[in-house]
Amino acid sequence: MQNCFFAITLCVNPVTQQQPQHTWHILGAGAIGTLWTALLTRSGLSATLLVRPQRLPDQKQVCDLNIQEDGETTTLPVTLESTNYTTKISHLLVTTKAGDTLSAIESVKERLTEDACIVLLQNGLGSQQEVAESFTNHPVFAGSTTDGAWLAEFLSVNRAGNGVTWLGASNPLAEDREGLISDLLNLPGLDVRPTDNVLQKLQEKLAINSAINALTAIHGCPNGELLKPEFQPRVAALCAETEALLETEGFQSDSPLMDKVNHVLTVTSANINSALQDVRNNRPTELPWINGYLLKLAHRKGLKARHHEQLMAELKARGIE
Repeated sequence: MQNCFFAITLCVNPVTQQQPQHTWHILGAGAIGTLWTALLTRSGLSATLLVRPQRLPDQKQVCDLNIQEDGETTTLPVTLESTNYTTKISHLLVTTKAGDTLSAIESVKERLTEDACIVLLQNGLGSQQEVAESFTNHPVFAGSTTDGAWLAEFLSVNRAGNGVTWLGASNPLAEDREGLISDLLNLPGLDVRPTDNVLQKLQEKLAINSAINALTAIHGCPNGELLKPEFQPRVAALCAETEALLETEGFQSDSPLMDKVNHVLTVTSANINSALQDVRNNRPTELPWINGYLLKLAHRKGLKARHHEQLMAELKARGIE
């Protein structure tokens, strides 16, 4: 059980010894949300993790957060707030599952300041567009990350690998307003980079995940198993179909998708990806926002997507959502 105590805290930057100008509220207490909360706090920035009211009946607490990196565990005091707390939110980082994103933001909509910025870190595609269309009066940024992390328990995160996070504008109000997310772009412990085409980055990650995650969920195997000869023809078929579909949306790649997928399978051979983790923990997956997104794209364009249709049908037959 986490060590919690009631308090209202003032986070102080250890370098400048000045009160931060704003607080980052993180919505989504999974692995990535907990990791970013830890790194923001450790950097001396003001960060508050938002949780459901039933998890935090007292609305505001300070608790110990444990982050394990390279075999060493660091404990940090972090502020937790219930989503129905009343303080205003000027900077919102959303790390929920793709399917929960819009409803999660809606749950704190009344707390957003008039010019609050929203930063989205979700797998797949579709949820970003939903938010951008629903919150046209706010600058919305989206991100694609290859950082690895897994949650041992609530407020206890293990860092599994260092990747790259790309952040860019997701709606017109966010364009040319990179200063709003400068904290994140300069966050120690993460490689965060700006991009003027975040859609391309999201498409590239979706393309790779579409050939890996669902197959490992079906076969219950780590990523590297898909390099075996019996799986490679299906991986290749999914890659070819994905490339053809995304090209209709302007996606361009500097190398064949199959090469990128097999490289990821090689360097993450022992990894249990998020889809399989969700299956093993009886949670909904984000596959409807990955392979499911590609099926919707195919239907919208009047194209065939036989391999992705077969994959989604197989998932459904196994009770995997």
